[in-house]
Amino acid sequence: MAARELVSAALDGETSVADDAALERHLTTCADCIAYRDGAAALRRRLRLRPHTDDAVEVDRIVRNLHVPRLGRGGWTRPVLAWLGLVIAVQSFAPLVLGDVDGASAHVARHVGASGLALGCGLLYAAWKPHRAYGLLPFVGALCLATIVAAVFDTIGGE
Repeated sequence: MAARELVSAALDGETSVADDAALERHLTTCADCIAYRDGAAALRRRLRLRPHTDDAVEVDRIVRNLHVPRLGRGGWTRPVLAWLGLVIAVQSFAPLVLGDVDGASAHVARHVGASGLALGCGLLYAAWKPHRAYGLLPFVGALCLATIVAAVFDTIGGE
């Protein structure tokens, strides 16, 4: 490996003990490589530890373009999400713990309770941290669509 490549690798911490020893032997006799190593080390320090400059124009541009998701107009959706999450979580308690859903086995009832509790917790979390609510949209959308389809089939079947 050429000496300058070894200098670069050494600055990045990518050399072996043998490479370090070979580089040190070479640097004892080569002024050009010593100058290259010192310049590269200084550049590395300057790039890693450059002074902070306060660029107000750049900060204003970033803040203006910052998109912060809002949940609903007037903030009414957060309390609604919290209320729905709380109601669903409370209603899931009996199926989950007692295994009690009309006409279903205890096993199926516990699955219904676990799913309901998970949804309730997700809605409570979305009410608490609304910027995370986008992750729930596919789940809640699929749940609503499946519930509507099930209701249509139940209606057609006379149930």
